[in-house]
Amino acid sequence: MRLQEVLAALNLQYVKTIDRSHRHYLVRNGDGNLYIVIVTNRVLRHPKALGINYDNEMFGIKKFYIDYYLRKGDYAGVIWLYNGDAYIAKAREIRETIGILGSCIKRGFEVICHYPVSACKRIPLNEGLRKFMSSGSRCW
Repeated sequence: MRLQEVLAALNLQYVKTIDRSHRHYLVRNGDGNLYIVIVTNRVLRHPKALGINYDNEMFGIKKFYIDYYLRKGDYAGVIWLYNGDAYIAKAREIRETIGILGSCIKRGFEVICHYPVSACKRIPLNEGLRKFMSSGSRCW
């Protein structure tokens, strides 16, 4: 799905691009709240291998976003777009959970923090296509 289609499905408006190479965007909902949208095709599957005391999959987010964007009252949270679904988490919950888990890891020149996928609210965006593909149809 293209970003415009995803934003229309979630009733969000594009504001600006934060990081073009990593596909990170700022969007606004109907109430005027801002969200960071992170388009990704990866999750951290084995956090214990990096020293994070957690067993399940986690999404990554730059520590800079947490320190700069999510500390402001205008930002409602983060939306990860992964495998055709949107995963939404509130800013306050992200800050608290990452602080409790101590899930920030230095990678190269930046620090990446990790947030549990299971703690996000999942919104299926392309349920119809997924059902079609899993039904065994060979017409594609």
